[in-house]
Amino acid sequence: MTGPAATRARLLAELATADVVHLAVHGTLDRDAPWLHCLHLAPDEDDDGRVFAHDFLEHDLSGVRLVTLAACESALGRFDRADNVRGVPAALITAGVQAVVGCLWAVRPEPAAYFYHHLHERAAQGESAECAFRAAQNATRARYPHYRDWGAFTFLRGRSEPLRDGNEGAAA
Repeated sequence: MTGPAATRARLLAELATADVVHLAVHGTLDRDAPWLHCLHLAPDEDDDGRVFAHDFLEHDLSGVRLVTLAACESALGRFDRADNVRGVPAALITAGVQAVVGCLWAVRPEPAAYFYHHLHERAAQGESAECAFRAAQNATRARYPHYRDWGAFTFLRGRSEPLRDGNEGAAA
């Protein structure tokens, strides 16, 4: 989905059946209320296009292998008073996403495009998300050696494999 078709409602509906999702959007971290960390999509007749971290918690995303967040500071979050991490990446993982890749700071467009191209190319070939991330980071580092260009990308692991039934807490 791109442009006006990339709405909040459509994203949340499509996530339920997705394997790999790439979100190239703007984001805003609310440092005082990290469940209000949001991604800015296209507005529609029902809303202004913002998808908040807490919106992901209403969905079962256990079938999603990888979500990449190509937005400045998209991998950031905050700890609440009980030391629980909150924000978009934490919400995606809590909802069941197996892995999230995001940015810790603003990255120049060229290195970001290079990194995400390599990451998705490897993931499409069936490589694990973690291995695809490492290969993309190494390739980006070789091409753009300044830490600011390759060091912003971070990998967050959720579940190692999707849940298959309701016995996720049962011993094998």
